[in-house]
Amino acid sequence: MKIRTKRKNRLIKEEKPRKRVVHKHYERLVVATLLSWGLVGLMIFKVDPENIKDLIVTDSYLLFMLLLLAGFFFLLSIIFMSSKRALWWSVLIVTFVYLRVIGIGSLINGLLLLAVGATFDVYSRLES
Repeated sequence: MKIRTKRKNRLIKEEKPRKRVVHKHYERLVVATLLSWGLVGLMIFKVDPENIKDLIVTDSYLLFMLLLLAGFFFLLSIIFMSSKRALWWSVLIVTFVYLRVIGIGSLINGLLLLAVGATFDVYSRLES
């Protein structure tokens, strides 16, 4: 916006109001990320896979997949600064890991999941 002054009709630009900076505190998110990855590491090194294989659903490794999902979600939410994108990408990553665990995960499946994720990401950015 421009304002006229009294001196020779010179135009002076008015300063735009500054946007208020919101400082988000990510300490809890960092602690949750470290805790979840610590639990994933402990599960990998200390727990026999046969003990958790049939815990709730037969041949699912559900507890490990849920911890892995939480680890990726918290990490990607710090990186992307968006919970929606972090949830979408972490679900895709854990889906690929699960496909690898049950023996049908391949490079083609990984590339297809990557393409689906990129397409959804571009679509959601264009929509908003």
